[in-house]
Amino acid sequence: DGSGRLADFGVARVLAARPASRARAFSPAYAAPEVLEGKIRLPSDLYAFGVVLYEMLFVRLPFVGPNLEALKRERRFPAPSALLGRPTPRVDAFFAGLFEPSARRRRPQVGRLRAALAALDELIA
Repeated sequence: DGSGRLADFGVARVLAARPASRARAFSPAYAAPEVLEGKIRLPSDLYAFGVVLYEMLFVRLPFVGPNLEALKRERRFPAPSALLGRPTPRVDAFFAGLFEPSARRRRPQVGRLRAALAALDELIA
């Protein structure tokens, strides 16, 4: 019907009940590569945001398969251009930057996200 749903509150309940488990409770499909290695950083949230945004726009997860770690490390996901059947270079670059395996090289940087979201104008242009 076109409406959205916010889910995964089960993880929040586990975290509230067992604070010691906080570093290990996450949804693998949305987790940055460093999170899968047990290292949570601010760019980890940027990566997860990218997965949520990709899923909202393209109605599918970017990384799907039996070996999520390898897919994420190698950035093997369908580019927006391929999904849309037309070139969207700024959108492709936007998601490639969000899905950068290295937290240090992930783009855009957190403070520049608002400006980078302008790349999504290509989707409606």
